[in-house]
Amino acid sequence: MVDADADTKYTTGHNAFSIVWNGDQRAAVSSYSLTSAAESAGKDPKSWTLSASNDNKIWITLDSKEGETFKERKETRVFHIENATAYKYYKLDIKDNHGSTQTQIAEWTLNQEEAIINIDDLIERHGSGFTYSDSNPMGTQYENKHTTTKQDREWLANPANEPLLLPDTPGLTQFKEFSVNLYPFGDPVPADVNQYAIGDCWALAIFASFAYQCPDFIKSIITKNADNTFTVRMFDPQGERVDVCIKPTFLADASGNIGAVTGKRNVPTWATVLEKAMMKWKKIYQVNPDINGIGGYLVSPMFTGAGGCFAFDPGKFKPAELERVAKACLQQRKIAGGGFNVADLPAGPLTTVTYHAFTLMHSADPDALFSMRNPWGVDAANGDKVDGVLNIYDDGVVPPTVDFSIIEPGIAINYMKKNLGAYIPPRYSYVPIYKALSYEVK
Repeated sequence: MVDADADTKYTTGHNAFSIVWNGDQRAAVSSYSLTSAAESAGKDPKSWTLSASNDNKIWITLDSKEGETFKERKETRVFHIENATAYKYYKLDIKDNHGSTQTQIAEWTLNQEEAIINIDDLIERHGSGFTYSDSNPMGTQYENKHTTTKQDREWLANPANEPLLLPDTPGLTQFKEFSVNLYPFGDPVPADVNQYAIGDCWALAIFASFAYQCPDFIKSIITKNADNTFTVRMFDPQGERVDVCIKPTFLADASGNIGAVTGKRNVPTWATVLEKAMMKWKKIYQVNPDINGIGGYLVSPMFTGAGGCFAFDPGKFKPAELERVAKACLQQRKIAGGGFNVADLPAGPLTTVTYHAFTLMHSADPDALFSMRNPWGVDAANGDKVDGVLNIYDDGVVPPTVDFSIIEPGIAINYMKKNLGAYIPPRYSYVPIYKALSYEVK
């Protein structure tokens, strides 16, 4: 009944029954449809009620029908309803059919005609830190910066040229070669972004936002070359394209342990490649003393070509307004993240961290306002199943501590997922090989 195939059907030996839809998030359904099955009009639903609930106990009637008929087999009929409230549960109560001892339904759909969420009033009252520029698509932060020369392009395109070591991370003393698994899970996912020794949390929160909202964008800007180097398509401070080519050598400590961002199991991924490309880019353009502490409003434009952004400080919104901001940012596909100004507050199974950046996401918990992913992540094999994702609830404690930074998506808008749901972390599985009683991680 929910497989998008009118040639299959649900059949029950009753003419009155109920079916409850338990959503993975709340949604404001504005229409629904029923599709008749391929045979026997006598089994079609005739009368029914559609109700909704957020606790599976108190039900609100949204629509009732009496004496309805389907003129054709596999006919889909759409029923519009007046409803602006988001519910987690929807119940279809079939009251009667057209005379058979059985009832059949080929398809039942619930549809949300998503209205554009407007936050102009909140921006006008509480927005700050605007970086929109009439003269530079990269934003005011990139006005009057170094102009790319031919020599700059040649240096950036030569993989033999390495970035500088990071003075604020003296423990990372060398560039060491590592094997790169660009896309461990087939496509870029936030789980590929796990911060270690470098304090560039905002950059990594931006990378995770790319992976969450537009994974194909990441694939479009990274090319693996025949000589095992990587070319990353970036933008210079004037918004002009520039290619940055790197070797698979990444920052490590004296013992050879990698300190750069990696995927799970400390394996370099696309995120490691982007981080190093950013370091090499910075050597030419000098927009930040070090990538430690670099702001998201500086990082995102390097890759998307758009630097217009603004921020909301903590303590400005009621929880419902905060949820509206989060949903508007995700609906309009902004590159959005934020943080907290109070540490160690519970947010789902994890706690808040201050002076740290997080990626804004939809929550898999319908009771949460939204989620924020910590780019620290954690190794799923060691027992963590949430990959650094904090759920933000209307608990009167955490919402007043949240701040947001919202950045235009630039060319990434062309690669955005059509449907953006909650982030569900991928899983590693342990598969027995049955050779000498050993196990292989796959």
